[in-house]
Order: sequence, then C-alpha cells, then structure tokens
Amino acid sequence: MRSRVKDDIIQDRYNSRRRGKTDKHIYKSKNEDSIFDPRAFIRGPGNSPSVVRTLIVKFLKNMFVNAIEKASRTMFPIFRLEKIGPTEGRIAVVGTGFFIGPDGKFATAAHVFDTANEKTEFQFRGWMPDKVFNPRLVIKEFKKDASNDLFIGQVDLETPDYLELSDELAPIGRSVCVSGYPLNSIKTTAAGLDVGGIRRYFQPTFVLDHAVIESPGKNGNKKHDGFLIRDIGLSGMSGGPIFDTEGLVLGIQAATISRENVIGVRKVDVHNGQAIKSSLFKSLLNS
Repeated sequence: MRSRVKDDIIQDRYNSRRRGKTDKHIYKSKNEDSIFDPRAFIRGPGNSPSVVRTLIVKFLKNMFVNAIEKASRTMFPIFRLEKIGPTEGRIAVVGTGFFIGPDGKFATAAHVFDTANEKTEFQFRGWMPDKVFNPRLVIKEFKKDASNDLFIGQVDLETPDYLELSDELAPIGRSVCVSGYPLNSIKTTAAGLDVGGIRRYFQPTFVLDHAVIESPGKNGNKKHDGFLIRDIGLSGMSGGPIFDTEGLVLGIQAATISRENVIGVRKVDVHNGQAIKSSLFKSLLNS
C-alpha cells in the first residue's frame, strides 16, 4: 500500500508539471509498473531527493524493456542458401538485419554477403522466433559500401515496424544493448526446416571508446568507423543493431577486437566489440 501511495504522489506531480502535453514516458495508469525517464523529473523544480531516487530506481530496473521489445519487431536472421543440386541445398544463418524504413529496407554489415556467388541466395524468412514468413523472400541489394562494411538491402514487404538511425556518434560511457542471432541451429525434418534453434540475443553493455579500425575480411580489409563496446557480438550477430534505452540505433555490430598480454605466468585476454556508427548508414541511404 505504501508503494502505491508514493506512486500516486509522483504521478500527480508529474501530471501537474506537464498538463496539456504528451510525452512517451507518461504513465499509462497510476499503478502500472511503467518505464520512467528520470531526466525529465530531475530537470524540473520541486523534486525531493526521495522522489528522484524512486524514479531512477524504476528507470534502471526497466532500462531496456521498451527498447528490446521495439527491436524484436524489426530484426531478423539473414539466411544463406547454397545450391548443391537441382533440388538440394545447404542453408545457414550468416548475420542479422533490421528494418530502417516502412518499405522493406534494412541495414546490416556488408561482410555478411562476402560468400555470395552464382550458387548462393540470401533470404528473409521472418522475425524469428515469433513469426516465420512464407513464402520466403529473396534479399536484394539496395546500396552498398564494401570498403566501410555498409550494406542496405531490401525485401518486397511492407515493414511498419522499424528502427531509427542516429545522426550522432555514441558518447563514451553510454549504456547500449547489442543484439542479433548468434550460434544458430537449423535442422532439416520431413516437414521442412526446424528453426526452433534460431533465437534472438540481447546483451546490455556500454560504449568504451571511439575508434576507427581496419579489420581483415574475405574480400579485403574493412574500415570500421565507430566505437568500441565492452561486450563482443557472437557469430551470427554481425549487422545487428546496437541501440540505447530509447531504441535509437547508435551503431551496427561489425567485428571483435582482441588484445593479449602475459603478466608473470598468466596470459590475459581482452575482447571488445567494434561497432560502425549508424550515421554512415544514414548517409549511404540518403546518397
């Protein structure tokens, strides 16, 4: 009862301060455990330390809930089908894409398609694991900058759910979430493909530093201009969105940076993720 009364007081203060305005962070109901943006309250006059503390605790508790729910509706695994006969083929998940507009355009890393040849086809098969799309759609190249590892593709589909690309370079220390489809397992059954082993993965982390790094690739080196993150992306997560607590995409997962040293008799390894800043994709899209 005490917690509910406190929530009512906080909400009343919030409503009186913002009366007549709308904001995506407003409570839907007084007793609902909703997401807060404490910055809106901290900036306002008359907040007691206890109110600010309560809001911050609620915000941190639910930090990425809305952003992950939003990203889940937009990201998908990229399938590669390699034809080995008239009716046979090998299929695998080679990376992650996410929609950036309502007309089927999506962003990912260009190196996801480095194995393309006359026998391969890249496909969209749905928003795994929630929705398998039939019939499968062939992925088309819309724009590409291979040297900077940028790829914008398109499928023949209306996509009302999509993520926004940021214009700004992610500040050092910003909390972000890495996402994608790692370590996938695909089984062939009499009924077709069993895609139950294809699952989304989310890893909250933070921006360590800004960096421009040359990474080796199958078709030559790739320049990755963006930022380092504390946690690495796993195999299958290349091209996945790296977003903040609002669901704004700050970068795209591109590579893993590793360093090692020997301290005494102990070997120390450090592995960090390298992201491409999203503004490069936005510039390519609008070019």
